[in-house]
Amino acid sequence: MYAYELEICFCPYSDRKKIRGVNYVKNALINYYWGKHNLEKHFPAVLFTDILEERIINGKKIDNPFIIYKKSNDLGLSLNRNFGLQFATGDIIGFPDDDCTYYSDTLENILNCFLDVKFKNNDAVLGQIFDNHTHQPIIKNWPQKNTKVTIFNFYKLSSSITLFCKKNKMKFNESMGAGTKFGSCEDTDYIYNMLVLKKKLIYCPSVKVWHPEINYNEASLKRVESYASGLGYFIANEINFLKVGLLLGCILKKGKQAIISQSCYKTGYFRNYFKGLIRGLQQKKIN
Repeated sequence: MYAYELEICFCPYSDRKKIRGVNYVKNALINYYWGKHNLEKHFPAVLFTDILEERIINGKKIDNPFIIYKKSNDLGLSLNRNFGLQFATGDIIGFPDDDCTYYSDTLENILNCFLDVKFKNNDAVLGQIFDNHTHQPIIKNWPQKNTKVTIFNFYKLSSSITLFCKKNKMKFNESMGAGTKFGSCEDTDYIYNMLVLKKKLIYCPSVKVWHPEINYNEASLKRVESYASGLGYFIANEINFLKVGLLLGCILKKGKQAIISQSCYKTGYFRNYFKGLIRGLQQKKIN
């Protein structure tokens, strides 16, 4: 018997055509956990969406008593996550994207981390984005050992799709994230605010989620600018020495990439990155 109920708050944010992730997460929950292991009581799910028809996924009607469908008419990743949180009843909340995949052991490993006597007082568990086929970390160079999350390492460990936290009253900044003026770092901001509030977080590499690799040669320059503006916005608000250090580190990293590996990036990538970063830095806090 599990001591926690884990609830998945899922939102295919701003692109009405990009809903394949609904099936990825649904299959991980229903086909494996509910069908194979009969753990439905421990894995309820809230699926909240901006898709036109509730309960309709790829033209098929989905009926499952353990999935709660809530329709939102507004776009914005953070806004809709906050909307979904109103209906969440589980003890532990997760936030998968519309293009990520849970492995067959992802949810069990999350619960095992929270049940581990060493981590039982933690308010959140962070995992890694990992490819089980190539046995390689994705997007970031994720550590392969349990690590306490602090204000000094949180940025390297931040990702909303690998964040699983005990239910709390915190909200995502609705000015940040996909579908907003500042298109990223809503997860960085959320995790940073948890640490400011003295919440305890642990990184557990056993918690693995798959997400497509980022091809910087194919990335939309508009998206590059938007994502960089999110970082700038996060740094500019309530700026301190820690955030100044983060800014300098990012500038040095991008400068190094521009010199050493420019061929890996689309023409205009670095110009748009710094354009977005500056735009974010110049903004005043909205909420």
